[in-house]
Amino acid sequence: MLGRLSLADVITFGNDDLTPDVDGGNLFQCAVGHGADRTITMLDAGQEGQVVVVLGGNPANITTVQDGGNMDLDGDWVESQDAMLVLLFDGTDWKEIDRKTGIITVGGAFTGFVAAESKTLNLTGLSSRNPLVTRFRLYISNDPTGDENIQFRLSFYESDSMTEDELIHDYYLNLSYTETNGGALAGHVTDVVDDVSGLVMYDMIRYLGGTAENVRLTAVPNVPALTLTFTALLNDHANNTGVVRVAEVADVLSVIDTDGSNEIHCRLESLAAPAAAMDVAMEIEFQ
Repeated sequence: MLGRLSLADVITFGNDDLTPDVDGGNLFQCAVGHGADRTITMLDAGQEGQVVVVLGGNPANITTVQDGGNMDLDGDWVESQDAMLVLLFDGTDWKEIDRKTGIITVGGAFTGFVAAESKTLNLTGLSSRNPLVTRFRLYISNDPTGDENIQFRLSFYESDSMTEDELIHDYYLNLSYTETNGGALAGHVTDVVDDVSGLVMYDMIRYLGGTAENVRLTAVPNVPALTLTFTALLNDHANNTGVVRVAEVADVLSVIDTDGSNEIHCRLESLAAPAAAMDVAMEIEFQ
């Protein structure tokens, strides 16, 4: 409200109101009784100088506050658990001051590595042009027909052009592929594999066969016996199905998207050639 900021009471938007009034306060929660996703296109009855905080309230049926018209946002704001949007009314338009999103995971794949080469990926599904990446994971997602242990460079860039002068940050990591030798069953905490190269204690590994799942190595790989020890499996995995290293990086990386496409621009470069075509999956968590 003009002249003061009252955050004492949370006012919930109406279930079917896509242009809700905000003249009754400053702190609002997205509707919790609507049965489908919905989009808010304007906040009505704002006063010049008014600050409004919008909180996520019903992630099962998502509210989107749409960028455009009199809503001058840094891209659409999409509701999620613990999400928040802060707006200032200048008398005509609502200007975004800040936002917070809950943890959102997006994924994609770099496909078809057959040489020491680079592949690019533009990850979509972002609600702003400057997401805060908090964790990412990469792993070989197909069967390259043999054991592999290859170094990669993962780079984040500001735009689609992905030139080195737009480099935000890069990471060097190794990805490995081997196969279970005899299969592994739900509840197992050890397994014999074809190769343990590139694996160390506390690595995350992923069983690709059947229902894929991740487990964590709890001991140093036994090189002579080719044995891995890990947290208990939840599913069965057949003989000769893939076991891969998951390169997991927990970091706080502010990613800037200067071309305004609300994307994360990535390049993955293999520093050696695989024996056969290889695909690499990536998952990114961001706020």
